[in-house]
Amino acid sequence: MSYAPDTLPRAEDWRDRAACADPRYLPIRDFWFADDSDCSQVRTATTICGHCPARDACLAAASEEEAGRGQQSMFGIRGGLTSKQRWNRKKRDAAKRARARKQPDPCGTTATYYQHLMAGEPIDAACQAASDAYEQQLATASQNG
Repeated sequence: MSYAPDTLPRAEDWRDRAACADPRYLPIRDFWFADDSDCSQVRTATTICGHCPARDACLAAASEEEAGRGQQSMFGIRGGLTSKQRWNRKKRDAAKRARARKQPDPCGTTATYYQHLMAGEPIDAACQAASDAYEQQLATASQNG
């Protein structure tokens, strides 16, 4: 048995469940495209988005659509965030990914000694030796100074 494409059940689109698609909000549709400086309209739109069942899907779609674009090409309230908030989130997430990719410094340096200390990790012999040598160098410099 064959089915024509228009007779197959369609997957529900998140846009159909979005609060902004509710006919009650038709008179205020422009609120989702309010200038970030219009606090009243932004607050109204983000409050409505805050209760939206499709908020996460909307934000994911915005992130996907705005990937690789600059801040000037981002606009409107999407996923409950203003364009500036999405831009800041994008920068923060990129920085997190960059930090996660960064290779840790090799042990045996004063930098890794302090990294171990800050992380509450045990200090290995190589890092302890590097720290001791640095402390000795400082002591010698202050005696000669």
